[in-house]
Amino acid sequence: MRYDWISEFSINRAGHLMPNWFAIFGMVFGFVILPLILFWLTRRERAENDERVK
Repeated sequence: MRYDWISEFSINRAGHLMPNWFAIFGMVFGFVILPLILFWLTRRERAENDERVK
């Protein structure tokens, strides 16, 4: 069984497929933006901890 990406990120309105912007934004936020924010926060926290150790 194959996953249907088109129906996951689109809405059927009057026989036409329209982008589901909430799903698209949720995926971009969850897989790109949030990991970047967490990476930046942990990097900053590690730098502060390294300064305290010195």
